[in-house]
Amino acid sequence: MDTDQKKFLTGCKTHNLPYGWEMKELSAVCEKIMDGTHFSPKSKDGPFRYITSKNIRNDGLDLDNCSYISEEEHRDIFKRCPVQFGDLLLTKDGANTGNCCQNTLKEEFSLLSSVAVLKAAHGKVDNSYLLQSLKSSRGQFEIKDAMAGQAITRITLEKIKNFVFPFPPLAQQRKIAAILSTWDEAIQIADQLLKAKQERKRGLMQQLLTGQKRLPGFSGKWTSRPISDFIKESRIPLAESDPSKRITVKLNLNGVERRDLRREENEQVTVYYTRRKGQFIYGKQNLHKGAMGIIPDELDRFASSQDIPAFDFSDQADPLWFLTYMSQEKFFTDLEKIATGTGSKRIHPESLYSVKIISPPLEEQRAITEVLNAADDEIRLAKAELEALKQQKRGLMQELLTGKTLVNVQNEAD
Repeated sequence: MDTDQKKFLTGCKTHNLPYGWEMKELSAVCEKIMDGTHFSPKSKDGPFRYITSKNIRNDGLDLDNCSYISEEEHRDIFKRCPVQFGDLLLTKDGANTGNCCQNTLKEEFSLLSSVAVLKAAHGKVDNSYLLQSLKSSRGQFEIKDAMAGQAITRITLEKIKNFVFPFPPLAQQRKIAAILSTWDEAIQIADQLLKAKQERKRGLMQQLLTGQKRLPGFSGKWTSRPISDFIKESRIPLAESDPSKRITVKLNLNGVERRDLRREENEQVTVYYTRRKGQFIYGKQNLHKGAMGIIPDELDRFASSQDIPAFDFSDQADPLWFLTYMSQEKFFTDLEKIATGTGSKRIHPESLYSVKIISPPLEEQRAITEVLNAADDEIRLAKAELEALKQQKRGLMQELLTGKTLVNVQNEAD
């Protein structure tokens, strides 16, 4: 349990609430709590949407990969589970268990049993307030607690009905929900800005790494050169390897991290090699999936086996330009072609050396790196701003949803 959850439960489970607030089960504030069909439709197309857990996100419905079914099957499903505009949708099965949002579709649609529908009782609870409660530390704790000990990620309708939350008078619920919704809107805008900056960087990579776009001051011809021109394998064996100072590479994240401290098979016969900061390093089995990186300063003089070879850069390569070039998804297809072996395929340094890449001169490499680093700085700043907004909202939820800080609704009526 994290700190926010502990604070939330301390204030709520002891019923230490302001005057007029009550702890209530969801069954007491909802007219209905139900789920969708337990039988997969046979039809694969038609005029009606078929919503499943994959479509439920905490920031709203995701309809990009929505399925459709026939009118006949929809009528049978909708008759049993008539989802209305404004109802709350909570994922109760699968990897997305706990995701929740409000239905913003005014059209009819069918629902799978992996999603629960909560219909708030008119005059007892505000839909938006209930949604914020489900998203809160307490709500997520209730959900995770209901799933505890189960082999399959799932919560039952009965357990959802028994979830307990603090409820102030209706006017206060509406005011609290309005305040928190303002932060949700700010978070959504910040998230969209972050995605735009990430997309811009992807576009820059595509243009700058292929020569489609040239930076001012550069016009020389690029050349096709083997990777052996840029890196050379380093093999400095260790007489004695310290298990606490071993490293591996993160898959698809272009990073290097300390290895899990677990005993490996053939521990006594494995040869380990010293690795230095600034070296290029990759996983033989997963290079074509993006398992590569540059060793950071804090992991200098750590070790890895030959399953994770390391390389010194030549004076013909800017390290970050080389790593970024190697990280292109379209490049992974070429790397797969040189993998060898019948079972677990590997890419050995000798095979990698022969791969050719289109390279600009060193100075242009460095200029490209500077542009992409600036884009990374913008992305990091956008991420920090997004996280700050999320943290501010978490603090507000802790204050407002427990009654620790009360809102002024003197001029509002229920």
